Amino acid sequence: MHPLYEDVVGIDYLLSRAKGLIRPSMAGCTLRVCLLMRDLAVEAILIADSSPTTSQEV
Repeated sequence: MHPLYEDVVGIDYLLSRAKGLIRPSMAGCTLRVCLLMRDLAVEAILIADSSPTTSQEV
């Protein structure tokens, strides 16, 4: 498992914990930003896993 993937799972955990702590007026914006960052992280992991590593080519 990619180490960044564990961070994404951690973000999901923090989001689930934070939902009870954030005021409803703040929650929409905050969760949207966090979910967007999570989606970008997942895409970055997929791209990194599918592309050949440049460090081994040298």
